[in-house]
Amino acid sequence: MSHILRNFCYDIEKDQWETTNLVNDPKSKEVLDKMRKQLDEEILQSRDVMFLPEYEIGIISKTTTPYEYRLSETNYPLKQIYKAASLSGKRGKDIASQQIKLLNSTNSIIRYWAIIGLRSQSTDVLKQYQAEILKAIHDDYPPVAVTASAITYNDFNNTQAEENLKQYSSSENMDIALLSINYLQYVNNKQSFINTIKAVHKEYGFDHCSSF
Repeated sequence: MSHILRNFCYDIEKDQWETTNLVNDPKSKEVLDKMRKQLDEEILQSRDVMFLPEYEIGIISKTTTPYEYRLSETNYPLKQIYKAASLSGKRGKDIASQQIKLLNSTNSIIRYWAIIGLRSQSTDVLKQYQAEILKAIHDDYPPVAVTASAITYNDFNNTQAEENLKQYSSSENMDIALLSINYLQYVNNKQSFINTIKAVHKEYGFDHCSSF
């Protein structure tokens, strides 16, 4: 994504070992802006389906192909989705404020990228949006609800989020179960989930569970 260009830029002719990052060098601004614009244009033109979560691709594949699905602007408003996705990995109050607004979108994929981005924010930044994120644990789109639950459990120690994660880890939908289990590997307090993970590992033999 375009934010990668904001983080790393090297003159490999003069600096082959990439020791000096030129991304914040004013002299690099013109070329970086040009590269970012080209990247944005290429992504939007290609309409890459991988901005959809695996859960969504699984659902789409039951009735059509993801390739065909992505061609419809109604189904796949990529410009808006890409705008939300491009905020992921960036941190700070201004970015979090934009992500919270996107969390109210009627489009489930935009909400997904909004909550994915919020997961990268610090607890201090998220505190003022605790109510909005807590509301999202009840989102009717499972990838949003799972991710919001992971945030509210880890950052706010919310008991409802804990129960949600246990249920999602045992979901019959493998994409949702794996997403939840993956999040649990990074929470600060794993103790509450040990029995759940053992049961899932026994039933399905997920590799993710063996390293929990």
